[in-house]
Amino acid sequence: MPAKKRASTAVKEESKKPRVDPKHTQVINAINKAAHLPEECKKLLIAILPASLGSSTERHQFQTESLAMIEDTLQQHKARIEGQIAEADQKIAALKAVKDDKDAEQAGVDATLAQKAEEEQKQKDALAEASAAKKSAEDSLASLEAWCSKAGKTYEANKKLKDVMEKTFLEHYKAPMDANECPDYASIKPLLGNLKLDDSLLGALPTSIVKPKDQRGTFDVVVLEELGKAFDAKISELTAALEAEGPAAQEREADIRKGEAEVKDKLNGVLALQDSIEAAQKATQEAAEVADSTRKATLLASAEARSAAKACDQLKAQLANFEKGPIATFTALQKPVDMVEAAQEVATAGA
Repeated sequence: MPAKKRASTAVKEESKKPRVDPKHTQVINAINKAAHLPEECKKLLIAILPASLGSSTERHQFQTESLAMIEDTLQQHKARIEGQIAEADQKIAALKAVKDDKDAEQAGVDATLAQKAEEEQKQKDALAEASAAKKSAEDSLASLEAWCSKAGKTYEANKKLKDVMEKTFLEHYKAPMDANECPDYASIKPLLGNLKLDDSLLGALPTSIVKPKDQRGTFDVVVLEELGKAFDAKISELTAALEAEGPAAQEREADIRKGEAEVKDKLNGVLALQDSIEAAQKATQEAAEVADSTRKATLLASAEARSAAKACDQLKAQLANFEKGPIATFTALQKPVDMVEAAQEVATAGA
């Protein structure tokens, strides 16, 4: 079929379609949207609508029944919207309850998170304080050990000197003197610096000490006697120092043990706090994860509540428009013919 002929045929078919009264448009659109009706029923109601309205105050029973069916269709559509609104209100109430629960839960987990974070900070502050106390104890112990080491070296040096002095005095001075022999100057000489002898005696000692007994003069005898006395005095001095040093050494040793125990105690405190901080950090992290998860759930509940409220508002607006539009128009169209103008105004206002 040529294109011109097809176009002409389409125009003719279009011209054959019944013209729709503008006053009926809203009602027809409402019937078309009636989800509970089959398509054939919709077409039937739309077809009988103009004839059922009529133009006089007296209507045939068929017209009245037809209008009743259309009225019922509109009311069922209205009821469906009202049912959707009721369901939406119930959903909003349920979602609001969920949101309120989530808000309360959020407040609880946030409080828990704040508490865990505060506990963690307290543990960190305590660790810093304990670490400073441990450092102070270590410094004190190091100073004490240095002082005790120095004192211990003095004790050992005095003990060694006393042993040498006693041995030298007995073997190289007393034994030869008891045997009427000359003391061994070579063995005694290294120790002379530790003895308290007059310079004049020290100067004469090398000469006097090598003289046999029968060749010694009075001065030589004095020199040797003073040498013996100097040995005795020094040995007695060292003995007294060592005897006095014994309790002091024990006290120093006790102080060191006490310092070591204090350092160990401070170290244990630091280690315990480190474990506590690790546990506190883990607790804080877990609380943060719970808070984050709850926050997401709270946001989701709020979003769902807002979305449901928005959908409900749209349904209420749809119901209001349906009441003011198709239902009001249909009600007006059923009035006597002398109120046609009013019906037209209603239809125009609801459009």
